[in-house]
Amino acid sequence: MDSSFSLLRICAAAIGFFTILGTLFFFVHKKARSDTQNKPTASSSSPASSPPSSSSPNWIHQVFVSFTGKDVGGSFLSRIQKEFSREGIEPFIHKSNSIDADLREAIRGSRIAIVMLSRNYASSLWCLSELVEIIKCKRELSQQVVPIFYKLDPIDVRRQTGDFGEVFKKTCVGKTKEDIGRWSQALEKVATIAGYNSRNWDNEEDMLENIASDISNILKNSTPSTDFEVSDGLLRHAVYIYCADALQYSFASHLSVDFRRKRIAAFVNKTVDVIDGATACVVVFSKNYLSSASCLNKLVRVLQCRKKTGQLVVPVFYGISPSDVVLQEHGSADRIREWSSALQELRELPSHQSREESSECQVVEEIVKDVCEKLFPTEQIGINSRLLEIEQ
Repeated sequence: MDSSFSLLRICAAAIGFFTILGTLFFFVHKKARSDTQNKPTASSSSPASSPPSSSSPNWIHQVFVSFTGKDVGGSFLSRIQKEFSREGIEPFIHKSNSIDADLREAIRGSRIAIVMLSRNYASSLWCLSELVEIIKCKRELSQQVVPIFYKLDPIDVRRQTGDFGEVFKKTCVGKTKEDIGRWSQALEKVATIAGYNSRNWDNEEDMLENIASDISNILKNSTPSTDFEVSDGLLRHAVYIYCADALQYSFASHLSVDFRRKRIAAFVNKTVDVIDGATACVVVFSKNYLSSASCLNKLVRVLQCRKKTGQLVVPVFYGISPSDVVLQEHGSADRIREWSSALQELRELPSHQSREESSECQVVEEIVKDVCEKLFPTEQIGINSRLLEIEQ
């Protein structure tokens, strides 16, 4: 009797256990089916407000243009629109004074963003907000960004100096440290991207034609890439190379070709006005360089630009050592003092020297690498000091 009762208790417990287990399985299975039905499939369309996917962006517009009407809203903008039209390009041009959800969607839905940087660009809060969003899209969606530096030095944009920097500082008055930091970082980033500098063009119409042509080529390329082939105009910065005539078509030519491969325009022995528009200057000293008053006067001009704009100056001693650079006294006393001061300043700068154990190719590679690292630092140099200066 006892054994039969025990057996019944065991059977009842087993039935209860399996009943509970079955109930749990039913609810889990029901929940899994519900999740599967509610989960969007790969073929389902995303809501209109959703941004394009970073893996396969759904581009809505060909080109988004960020600009301030104060500087480029008239003739320049209309002429570039005309060139775009000839190439069959339809740019999205926003003319409101605010950045809202629709505008963000337009930015994120554009395959290419053109940023027209001009003197008063940083006076506009919505332009700065657009730029922050554009740089974000470049990072997250691989959006192609093409800056145009209109009557503006890229180094002033990167460092927020000069007239551009003064305008930016006024805009930052009363703004939060977080906003100022975002704007400053976006400006620094866009200034290191391959773009057009109007100061490098004698004819503005030629520049506009090249811009439209390059944008058209990017759009025709089905695989977005930051390493696309560009025309002579689409260059990040300009380097002025000055040397003796004997080196113009040998060492200096070799140097300019290597800079071009890095998308940096290089001008060899051009007129002095090119010095002012250059981001960097490479001065090549060789035998008899200092015997020319013209060479010395250009050297003075280079160092004046360095003091005024922070231009990068890189001395190169070709076939001689720094100790061989001795000034020959020819000219007025004032001129000699000016030349001596320039040479002394130059000797204190980091330099390169051709060596017997190194080939010319190695020296050229070292110079180009040095200039590139200084023009395009991987770290954000000076951000904190600029923020502190703006706050003060």
